[in-house]
Amino acid sequence: MKTFIYFIIAVFLIGSAYFFLPKKNVIRIIPLISLPDVSMVNKEDNSQPLSVIPELEKADKKVILVSIDTLRAQSLGAYGYDRNTSENIDSFAKDKDATVFANAYTPIPETVPAHVAMFTGLYPNKSGYRTNANKKKETLPTIIKIFADNGYSTAGFYSSTIFSLNDNLDFGFQTFDPPITYNWSDRAEISAAETNDKVFKWLDSHFQDDFFLWVHYYEPHNPYTPFCTKDLYSKGLEPSNREYLDGAIKISDRRLWENITNNDDSYLLAKYDEEIYCYDKEFNRFIDKLKSLNIYKDATIIVVGDHGENFDHKSLFHGTNLYRSAVRVPFIIKSPLIKINDNQDNVSLVDIFPTLLSYFRLKNNVNLENLDGISLERLQRNKNRVLNMETPLPISLTDSLTTDKLTYAVLYKNFKFIRTTQGLELYKIDTDIKEENNLINKNTKQSEQVIKLNSLLKKYASSFNN
Repeated sequence: MKTFIYFIIAVFLIGSAYFFLPKKNVIRIIPLISLPDVSMVNKEDNSQPLSVIPELEKADKKVILVSIDTLRAQSLGAYGYDRNTSENIDSFAKDKDATVFANAYTPIPETVPAHVAMFTGLYPNKSGYRTNANKKKETLPTIIKIFADNGYSTAGFYSSTIFSLNDNLDFGFQTFDPPITYNWSDRAEISAAETNDKVFKWLDSHFQDDFFLWVHYYEPHNPYTPFCTKDLYSKGLEPSNREYLDGAIKISDRRLWENITNNDDSYLLAKYDEEIYCYDKEFNRFIDKLKSLNIYKDATIIVVGDHGENFDHKSLFHGTNLYRSAVRVPFIIKSPLIKINDNQDNVSLVDIFPTLLSYFRLKNNVNLENLDGISLERLQRNKNRVLNMETPLPISLTDSLTTDKLTYAVLYKNFKFIRTTQGLELYKIDTDIKEENNLINKNTKQSEQVIKLNSLLKKYASSFNN
């Protein structure tokens, strides 16, 4: 009996020591991070069936790619948002022929290189386009040129001066409006309504053609100046500084971010959501035009965001990090041809190029093994693929634009592994949606799985195309 009493006393004393002694004297045992089998990374499972590619009919030969600048997935009703920002996009997503990809990502949160990724199926390290102001002239096969070589009419309409900054940009459109050399004066963007007017005029002349049409809208990029409402979501909210009233470019000075309050974040997010709300009206006008020409039903329409927008992690806007709000984008395909059963797999904007090659049976000389994207009918066979991401801007204002000082990430299943100039980060993104619980810290032993993820990240970073 005495032995038992002594045992209870000992347990009590040990437990008390754990809770009451200074924590620096306590040795914590932290379990290893449990990851999916990294040895299977990027290995295609040939035992899984491919999605069936239907026969291509004459009526199917109309392809429309709509890219909405700075549109993050989490601000749309189709992706679970509780504000009514996107009634018409949400309705489009509910079309019986639509697939909404739940986990779609941009490889880079900047406009020009993100679009190059869409048009080429290549990550920025291969294409050479890694910033909005590319200085090199790259001759790349684009999906536009391939459609043209296969007898399609091609046209591109864009709403941002960002595409006119680079004379080396050659997507290969037969019609490109405005021309790359167009003088926009001091305007940063053309409104969605103006862009639609130009697109409608082209459609009136070409709706009977086989065609590939790209339409880029600049809303909801900052400055946040919604044209159809004044304070739908921002009523009663006031920024701490009048310079923040429209999220103007001046606030892009990251030295000012330390002064941003939670109320400022709420205000700027509300203005951003108002921009989406207003753009959504023009999206409806665009869809109505397709229906009036009797081409909506048979056309393949792809709607994507080129990247997202930050209002978290002490960051604003985009380009400086790879967190969810900056890189997870809407990716919706409405098509009589492209029907994917599993919409939960990770997909990337680089998948657009090979998907269109496959489903439209386009004759081409592209080495498919060199592509970073995969055709979506192969998703079932590629559940172990890794997606790569990078930022074009250093996370610190003092860092120069060199490959060893940029932020890179690999996404494997539901884990995101990030390397910044500040260290390594690992998030389990299905449960840690805001990516606030870094699973790697000084007390965590790095398992072989984590080491493998780091080696994949380093491999991508070292393959930078200088």
